[in-house]
Amino acid sequence: MSKVLGVLGKIYTSFNPVKKVNGVLIVNGIVVYTGSSSVIEKICKDLPCTLRDLGENVAIPGFIDAHLHLDGLGLSLNTLDLRGVRSIEELKKRLRDFAKERKGWIIGRGWDQELFIEKRWPTRWDLDSVVSDRPVLLVRVCGHAGVVNSKVIEMLKLEDKFRDNPNLDRSNGMVTGIVKEEVLSYIRNSIEFSEKELKKHLLDAQKHLLQQGVTSIGFVSVSMKILPVIFELRY
Repeated sequence: MSKVLGVLGKIYTSFNPVKKVNGVLIVNGIVVYTGSSSVIEKICKDLPCTLRDLGENVAIPGFIDAHLHLDGLGLSLNTLDLRGVRSIEELKKRLRDFAKERKGWIIGRGWDQELFIEKRWPTRWDLDSVVSDRPVLLVRVCGHAGVVNSKVIEMLKLEDKFRDNPNLDRSNGMVTGIVKEEVLSYIRNSIEFSEKELKKHLLDAQKHLLQQGVTSIGFVSVSMKILPVIFELRY
């Protein structure tokens, strides 16, 4: 059976030029009529129909974002938020709480050592004290630097691959876990998500966009790994 929804109220159908109606009829998610509220009310009397009055609210067409990285948005929604952290101890607490709910890679972003009471960068040893059995990557607020735990350093053989690279930070000859630029990019590109994880990322991103009123996008970063996931979700 078709799902019919009649919407009454102040409804904009265009802004250039400005067009406004007071009634919309939607059948199975598709707008089939825009116009008079009286027409909508008559239809909903004759057919099984849900009638919704917007009252003082206003409806507008959905937003379109022509350039969006849907997979990146989905990943960010499943990432540990470290914005506003004021100390390394607070960072460790957030990491500890987040790790309880996650398996596999733990990814975070948003910390800024300039805000820390310790006035220093976090290191692999800070992270190891909380999570040592799984790879952890915490990206700085700028996106150009980060810190990883010992598991990442060992798993990706960073010491061998970037032996003479200053963007793999060392102190007294020891790798600290602080990574920058191409080393950070290498780590990011080495992270592999399962099909189940990719589906969750895309669906979470879609839900978030719809909550913001975005109904159409141009997905500009579709990889060969993402493409079959999109088709599976679609069909």
